[in-house]
Amino acid sequence: MKKFVKSILILLLLIPATPVLAQNDTELDYKEINIGAPLNSINSEVSGFTWYKDYLIVLPQFPAFSQEKSKVWSDEGYIYAIKKNDIINSINGIQKSAINPIKIKLIAPGLTKLYGAEGFEAITFINDKVYLVLESKDRRMFDYLIPGKISSDMSNITLDTKNATIINTQSDIDNASDETAFTLNNQVITIHEANGKKDNLHPLHPVAHVFNSDLNYSKEIPFPNIEYRITDATTPENNYFWVINYRYPGESGYRSDKDKIFQKYPAGKTHHEKKHVERLIKLKYTDKGIEIVDTPPIQLKLIEQPRNWEALAKIDNIGFIIATDQNANPRQGVKTIFAFIAFKDK
Repeated sequence: MKKFVKSILILLLLIPATPVLAQNDTELDYKEINIGAPLNSINSEVSGFTWYKDYLIVLPQFPAFSQEKSKVWSDEGYIYAIKKNDIINSINGIQKSAINPIKIKLIAPGLTKLYGAEGFEAITFINDKVYLVLESKDRRMFDYLIPGKISSDMSNITLDTKNATIINTQSDIDNASDETAFTLNNQVITIHEANGKKDNLHPLHPVAHVFNSDLNYSKEIPFPNIEYRITDATTPENNYFWVINYRYPGESGYRSDKDKIFQKYPAGKTHHEKKHVERLIKLKYTDKGIEIVDTPPIQLKLIEQPRNWEALAKIDNIGFIIATDQNANPRQGVKTIFAFIAFKDK
């Protein structure tokens, strides 16, 4: 009998652990926002959000995309702006029709000559200076951090591709690079996409890269091990910010370790049942580096199809705006989603 019990215990230890189920439903649903052409196209491949004045800036992965093609590569294209009031009116049901995005012409001489360029992943501003992260690939992944300037009338953004700075990868995962960027204290901070314990190859711990506004000085600061992908961040408020943390099951190259966040904060019902993860995690920028804040993650109520969330912005203190790139599994259908998550941050 003792041998039988011992064998059962060994088998139980070998069964992969699933997230502990939360006692109460901790997951949030979202409200879709009706965005007009061309951003409503499945080819827009939204990669990042940021705020500029009272406008939500929307970055397509390929600014020269068309209704017929997504991966159109050109030295010119468009980045888009959406008025904050239009978003709020849409959320409140005041505006029934689709929100028309404003075109900002992208002028980037020499962009197509940058070696290995694969597409834009992040955008951020310091006053009228703009910084774009361009994911690229040689034998390994890397990024170009490209400076530029927005015109006073917001009609165009001009990039200085000759003064792009290179950011080397921290992982050996294809299509993983520094995919998140934000600014704080006149500095540009970038975060790598893969920071899991088994995924990130930095010798001590993952790091975030910090640049001054002229990109002629940089340093590395510690970043926590967080399993799965980090795909975008909100603009910091009093050094606090949120990031998208997304997992697509079976994604090539990722070797997930124990999910310490779900060990501490139990998973909601759909996260307990399904293998994909769609959540927001609160972080803080400190003198010692970036740290996880001791607060529960915001879990989105999952559907059968994983949604490839890649753009995030906080809107006042009423919640978040979030959007998808093309979904990871096109066989399940592709749709660009702009959505509002109601949430009052403490």
